[in-house]
Amino acid sequence: MCFLQKIDDILVTIFIASIISLIPSTTRYRLMFGIKLKYNVIQEYITPILQFIGIYLMWIIAHYFAPKLYIYFCVPSTIVGFILSPFASSMPHCIALRWIINVSAESIKSMWVVFGNWLIATVMTPSKN
Repeated sequence: MCFLQKIDDILVTIFIASIISLIPSTTRYRLMFGIKLKYNVIQEYITPILQFIGIYLMWIIAHYFAPKLYIYFCVPSTIVGFILSPFASSMPHCIALRWIINVSAESIKSMWVVFGNWLIATVMTPSKN
């Protein structure tokens, strides 16, 4: 194969690549990699579900640890802790922990409502039989 033939093959490859880059990505995957299209469709549906589960788990973990940290840092179970608790309750870290407790409880409650609505919508959808 001569040098000019190699350059010609490279130019043809570049031309084909530039044409392919103009095709929308889903069509391109369908033309070039049929398996990748299925993977992208699956990924398109799985990613939001995993993000939702991740956010839900984050709120559960925050709701679990925030009260324990609040008790440890803001209201220790000693006489000195009892005396200092009115002062500690206005400290920034105690305010932040109380905020986490309240917001995480509301978020978990809201997520249960969303899950319940989705479940009812799924169950109440008529079948196509």
